[in-house]
Amino acid sequence: MAEKILRNTSNSSLPLHDIFALPLITLQFTIIFNILTSCISLLANTYILYVIYINKNLRKPSYYALANLAIANIMVAVLYPIPLLVTFLSGIPGKLNSKTLIQIICGFIRPLAVTAVMVVNCTLAFIAIDKYRTLVYKSNSTRRTSINLRTTILIIIGIWVIGLLEQWPRTILVLRNRSAARFCRFFPNPQFQMSIKLTISTANIIIPFIIMLVCHYKIANSLKYHRHRLIFVFEAASRMNRIQPHQFKSYSSKSVRLAARMLRKLTYWQFFFCFLWLLANYLSNFGYAYKINFYLVGIAFNIQQVTVVATGLPSPIAYILWLKKFRKPIQSFCSAIQGH
Repeated sequence: MAEKILRNTSNSSLPLHDIFALPLITLQFTIIFNILTSCISLLANTYILYVIYINKNLRKPSYYALANLAIANIMVAVLYPIPLLVTFLSGIPGKLNSKTLIQIICGFIRPLAVTAVMVVNCTLAFIAIDKYRTLVYKSNSTRRTSINLRTTILIIIGIWVIGLLEQWPRTILVLRNRSAARFCRFFPNPQFQMSIKLTISTANIIIPFIIMLVCHYKIANSLKYHRHRLIFVFEAASRMNRIQPHQFKSYSSKSVRLAARMLRKLTYWQFFFCFLWLLANYLSNFGYAYKINFYLVGIAFNIQQVTVVATGLPSPIAYILWLKKFRKPIQSFCSAIQGH
């Protein structure tokens, strides 16, 4: 029979022990997988920041938003696995039994990691809005085609501030009560606390996704409209012998459609991981509250932990695979290695 983590909390302030019982092997697997996924996400998003930094042409508002997305992904990759790892190690005699350390983990690191998850979704929504504005207003020279740099920076700061304010009450409660066990819970005991947590988690995922979905739908329609208009213009020009019909195929709108398709696929993958995390979050919390089979609760908890860290992978992978400007440094590096 698999060993279980199960402790009485009367003599312990460690939240993991009094909240659920799980086979030890499942927690070990989750921690190892989280660390591996975090390393991949950290490298990929750091590479995105490096490409933006070395290319002066990419220092535009939309790429500042992409840099913010990479920073948020790095924070998720680095910070989110820490609470589970620390609470797991704190259950081992003589390992990390510092109450102050647990308060720091519960009061600052965990809320900051959850804030970074919200920032990722909101930044993707902002990028979708910016791409929509750029496409819709591109043909109108009297209007700004994209969001300016000052507005972009203010929006990015605003997203972080809102996310921190949303998570700040947890920090206040931890510091005032000096009880990490009461407030740093993977499964909140009070019904009201659980309802608030799940409602906020749902809003942080559903609202940005609805914004992204609407923007991408309008982008697709706008691309069709612009393509039909371009066909009309090229046909009129060809009748006047100003352009040959075959030259229409070489028109550069392909890059615009490619970028729009990439962002749309990125949105779907991001929503897939976030929705899977949300579903596992509901299942694990309600499963614990209503005493459902602890193996099922354990599987849901593992999925919940893994999918959050995995949300940092779709965006850097999509940009590297779809956009040449992000592939070029890798290709140059590989060519240099082959040359030697």
